[in-house]
Amino acid sequence: MAGEENPLDYSSSLFIFYQNTKGFFDIILFKTMETLSFTLGVLAVIDLLIVVGTFLVLKTLNITRKQAENTQRELDANVRELHYELERSRNDLNDKINLVEERVVRHTDSRVDKLETKVYKDFDLFRTQGKNY
Repeated sequence: MAGEENPLDYSSSLFIFYQNTKGFFDIILFKTMETLSFTLGVLAVIDLLIVVGTFLVLKTLNITRKQAENTQRELDANVRELHYELERSRNDLNDKINLVEERVVRHTDSRVDKLETKVYKDFDLFRTQGKNY
């Protein structure tokens, strides 16, 4: 067994190397884990901010959409009311024009009848006066 290498010697040399460098690797491992934890924490906060921001944007968008729909409904209602008022005013004016036209026709007809009566009366007067002479 003298020519064979003892596995314990190899293992023991690795163990000695590990014992000598243990503090160095622990510091590197600790720093790596600390950096990784900090990075994951920052990324978690960023993800949370993105989720909250997306929620707020969607909520604001929904509110804005509802306001736009309400404004559109109010605008449509106002346009319908305006058309109704315009139609009513047009009908009122048309009724007033027809009433004035009817009164003018009646007044003119009355005056023409009076004039006709006067003309016939004067004509009959001239005719009767003409027979006597």
